[in-house]
Amino acid sequence: MLISGCSVLLDAEPTQCVADGDCEVLGQGYVCDVDVCVQRDGGSTSVAGSTSVESSSTGPGTTGTTLAASSSSSSETTGGPDDGSSSTGAELRCPEVTQYAWSPSIAVVRNACELPGQLGSVMTEGENEVEVASPLEELPFDICLYGVLAEQLWIGDNGYVTIGAAPPEALQSDVGIPHSLGEPGVPAPGVVPFWDSMRPSPSGVCAAVEGSEPNRTLWLTWSGSCFEDGTNTCDGGSASSLTFSVGFEESTGTVLVGYDSMTGEGGLSERASGQTATTGITNVGPRHCPASECSDAGLCDDGEPCNFTEVASSEIRTLETVQFEAVR
Repeated sequence: MLISGCSVLLDAEPTQCVADGDCEVLGQGYVCDVDVCVQRDGGSTSVAGSTSVESSSTGPGTTGTTLAASSSSSSETTGGPDDGSSSTGAELRCPEVTQYAWSPSIAVVRNACELPGQLGSVMTEGENEVEVASPLEELPFDICLYGVLAEQLWIGDNGYVTIGAAPPEALQSDVGIPHSLGEPGVPAPGVVPFWDSMRPSPSGVCAAVEGSEPNRTLWLTWSGSCFEDGTNTCDGGSASSLTFSVGFEESTGTVLVGYDSMTGEGGLSERASGQTATTGITNVGPRHCPASECSDAGLCDDGEPCNFTEVASSEIRTLETVQFEAVR
């Protein structure tokens, strides 16, 4: 609260007053300023019992204020001390977000394996049923999901990426049998572009940055993955080829999901169109309603955030580029 343009009242209880004499009990230098005792000492002014504020010049004829360090100063946090968000009281690095809305996007999806800004790839040896850290030693910019700052990206060969200090240990068994994001055991918090039972190709999952600061996009691409069919290879001779990407936008926080080439021979054709796959974005914690009651805006019928937003699960469809936008 600004008092006469020179004082900031934070969390302490100020000493009330009517006249300067009411402040004498606090000692010399205290005066009554708009019903509150304040101390005037040179260029600084402080509310009695509260955090000190220093007056500073910001230009000819103007005066600004800066908070002085004090053990009584309060801080603003979002989501708790361990979620990676800022606690300085200034603009938070990860604004509080409880829901994401999805919609079709006109964005052009990139294949990270083909971009000049490629940063490396993982799972290039055809590992199966694994979750591995991304090839990035550090993220190129802040990535937030549900108000949490990403410490590390974890990539699953089964078509998902999560954030956190440890791998999500997502459901591995019976993947390929339809699972909704409204069920337990889903990879979270994270993005699920095409969750199905798959094996990576020799190209693996690539990471690349496109654009220039502050409008960069980090792309992750599952390039030429194939459905797990009991064979030990996933290359040009496979009966399926699946290339899809996730993009994290720097300036907007929007998450993009898109598809390049999704093909399968015979019965795998419908599977390549999502017959047993799930797409969406998901948070940790309890589901407030099943997917059948969760809207495109990530809200349950009663208005409560679902804690996930599902585009589709076990649905044959024309795969299109979609975007997930944080609702604040």
